[in-house]
Amino acid sequence: MKYRQNGALAVKALLLKDQEKTAKVCLFGRNAETPYSKGETVKITAVYPKKYMDTLQLTTSPASTCEVIKKI
Repeated sequence: MKYRQNGALAVKALLLKDQEKTAKVCLFGRNAETPYSKGETVKITAVYPKKYMDTLQLTTSPASTCEVIKKI
């Protein structure tokens, strides 16, 4: 986890994958502070596509929620 805005905003990136593809999802604030483990099933709402350093990724907004729905 990293912090931006002089340490006020937590930022974390997750790699989510299904049977076919992998997507990088950027989380902010409380969603970034939640601990996640490799292999867990995570439900993330209200994501949108964004290009960062010529790479397409998904990012969250203040309206997004992120929860672990199946622990490993």
